[in-house]
Amino acid sequence: MDTMHKQKPALTALAVCVLGVALTGCGGGEPTDGATGATASATTASGTLCGAALTEAARDSLRDLVGADGYETLGSEDGPQEAADALAADATATGASTDDHELCRAYDASDGSSNGTSVAYGLVDAEPENPASVFTRYRMGSATALARARNAVVFLKCSSDLFKDGEEHLIQGELINRSTSLEDTEATRQENLTVLHAASLAVARALGCADTAGLPAAFTVTRQDS
Repeated sequence: MDTMHKQKPALTALAVCVLGVALTGCGGGEPTDGATGATASATTASGTLCGAALTEAARDSLRDLVGADGYETLGSEDGPQEAADALAADATATGASTDDHELCRAYDASDGSSNGTSVAYGLVDAEPENPASVFTRYRMGSATALARARNAVVFLKCSSDLFKDGEEHLIQGELINRSTSLEDTEATRQENLTVLHAASLAVARALGCADTAGLPAAFTVTRQDS
């Protein structure tokens, strides 16, 4: 199996899930911030994912991924700003993320677990040169995105006044589905990307990324078939 190129040894659970060979084992670790210790809240009709605005299509997609209309969330209602602040702190400290910053996790409370679907962000050195063959490549505005049923990733080039001297950093956002029942279809990949776009747009705006890091204001992707 082709694997993604691993950019740095300090990659965390978020990056390892995308870059590692044993992809099916990813997504089980606990985040260092965001969802940890947060209060669960019902979000069926709220129109947000821990503070990230969701379109109707994104809400419908998230319900499909979680497998419940009445999903709940773990995370702060200031999720995008908290993720932005954490990324800015990483940029100032080392220029890289040693931990992934989980913005939110949506789950079906009726099944007795809080696994569900999560979205997290971190700084990376570069986009992968050789993505694993299990991923389908897309363009989301000017950003590169990769998707399969298990997870989806987007790479955001962000110049921000929150970064030292307004320098540009590469942000990796990842959505992880902990459900094993999702089929790897174009419809599932599109749902993953729809939710990831909404969350990423909120983080890019909270960071003040120039041109919202290349993300389109409304969700649209173009499949890049090799």
